[in-house]
Amino acid sequence: MQLRGRLICHILVTSLVAPPAEGFVKGGCRPGAGAVPPHAVCRSQLPVVAAAAAGADEIARCVGSAFGVGTNMFKLAESFGWQRTAKAVSALQDCRIRPKLAEERIVERECSEALKYSIQYARSCQDHDNVALLVTGPRGGGKTVLVEQALEQLPGVIRLSYYGDSSNVRGWKVRHWIAREVLESIEVDWRHHFKRAPSAQRFQLIAQLYKALSGRERLVLVLEVGEQASIAAVEKLLWRVKVLGYEQGLITCVVVSSASRSAMLLPIDLGGLRVEVFNAPDFTDAEAHDVIRLQLPELLLKYPHLAKEITDKVGTRAMHIAEVCRLCSKAEAVTEEDCRVHIKAVADRYLRCARGWVRSFVNSAVASNAADPDDVNEFLGQLSEGDGELTRADAKRIFGFITGDDLFAALSANKAFAIDLDSGRVKPYSFFTQAAIQKYLQAQAGSNS
Repeated sequence: MQLRGRLICHILVTSLVAPPAEGFVKGGCRPGAGAVPPHAVCRSQLPVVAAAAAGADEIARCVGSAFGVGTNMFKLAESFGWQRTAKAVSALQDCRIRPKLAEERIVERECSEALKYSIQYARSCQDHDNVALLVTGPRGGGKTVLVEQALEQLPGVIRLSYYGDSSNVRGWKVRHWIAREVLESIEVDWRHHFKRAPSAQRFQLIAQLYKALSGRERLVLVLEVGEQASIAAVEKLLWRVKVLGYEQGLITCVVVSSASRSAMLLPIDLGGLRVEVFNAPDFTDAEAHDVIRLQLPELLLKYPHLAKEITDKVGTRAMHIAEVCRLCSKAEAVTEEDCRVHIKAVADRYLRCARGWVRSFVNSAVASNAADPDDVNEFLGQLSEGDGELTRADAKRIFGFITGDDLFAALSANKAFAIDLDSGRVKPYSFFTQAAIQKYLQAQAGSNS
């Protein structure tokens, strides 16, 4: 068996292990460290190492080339057993993402190629360019499918969800939790037979050996961050990612977070943590129409204009489109009027929610911060325009928040607005939020006339 790719562990943020062991620094895993660089030796020896029939001497030579003979890591692999260790590394290539949607129900997106390139570059570049990728986008906007497309067919993919201090970490420190979860993907014989060695040390051995055997292409860990995670938990996680990825060069990390919480990440020094932001957009009109045709093929064959009618009424967000299609399929809609009933039901429900978010945010700002209602309406009027976006400084001034953190907390707790992490611009959270702002302004104008 030959390792063909790099391990990409799907964790939404990733993190670290213990400080480099002696073999990591002195054993020659970097060129010039006193041993043959692993990428020069292990590419040719990889089939031997990965094969179950490989001799212990050949496996030991490859491990020695990667870490240095006699180093701590070399001794650790020797104590585990050469063939067991090789099988454990080889097993990682069989870990792959299991898509949540069937392939025939997914459309190709231009932005997936851009994300794929960013991941591949980070995985194979020099350590000082190995940044973590933070994929952010609206809830229900298709972030998960986008990441799956970018990682499609790549071996060694593990998907984890992180909820901060909730029960899935069970009181473990983040680095131990990550190491434990990754080791769970390795065959039982290796994982449980050597519990006497700390999980972080075993993970470091496996990650570095995988990197050596795959031609210095790193593991990639993708961690999906739950909305329950606090800002402190997310910041701690990103710091661990920097240690494990940027400083130790062991893995490349992909972190996924909802845009409804993006404001809470603004106080974090993402640049200092070596995090690169990738904004996952809603579908384009063309992409959305392709999705609808895939979901409702017979209906769209008879009434092709319904695709545009759906996006005109509910926008191009994946979650909203999917709900319309699901209701039409469930009701076995056969006419355009049948479909319009479900389009209206979805549009009315989400618009009611969005109007509540807008009223709640405005009322909170005016009541708590003594914001001028006229300034608030002017702010909303600009946002309701097609390209209406305002900076968070504008939002802070108009809504009367004393500190930036107060504004971030209010924006994150309410789904009326979102903030772009790169530009810091405030914009309506969704198609329905923009419509709700227009309804609010119309009501205000009516009450003042």
